[in-house]
Amino acid sequence: TELTTLKTWIVKHRCRLITVSGISGIGKSTIIRHLIPEIESNFDHIIWRTLRTSPPLNVTLKNLIEIISNETEINFSNNTDAQLSLLVEKLRNMRCLIILDDLQQILSSGQLIGNYKPGYENYGNLFKIIGEIPHNSCFILNSWEPPLEIFNFTDNESAVRLFQLTGLTEKVAREMLKNQGLSDEEKW
Repeated sequence: TELTTLKTWIVKHRCRLITVSGISGIGKSTIIRHLIPEIESNFDHIIWRTLRTSPPLNVTLKNLIEIISNETEINFSNNTDAQLSLLVEKLRNMRCLIILDDLQQILSSGQLIGNYKPGYENYGNLFKIIGEIPHNSCFILNSWEPPLEIFNFTDNESAVRLFQLTGLTEKVAREMLKNQGLSDEEKW
């Protein structure tokens, strides 16, 4: 069901920005890896980048633009606004699926949900622009928690969606354990 929902949002509803959130280890990356083969024919480029090392936004933007343009060492401004404009132009001309994994690395822990660490607030501008401005591409944000911008746009009619993974039901978990040959229910 999760794969079907995500596929429908991306292919049929043409969502521009989807956040897949849930606790660590619940399967956010796994579901996205299973989704890619089902939808890859709808895209010119599929780009998966991790934010695990907390790169500044201008580094992430430069990397995305170079990949989409199929050029390295593009000579353009380090000005974030100029890079955002160029990226949006590329996203209008091509259909790209861009996955930003480990988004929680640029968010502040121990504060209200979705706030950025100092110096990373400009990622919020990226997500706001991607959600607001029409283009042909789709960003998937993979995170323990969604950024605040998601809540401003999210509803069932929007091109911005939040997909919360909650885990297995007891019935499904029991079925999985049985399928793995673990028959001693008392040790489960």
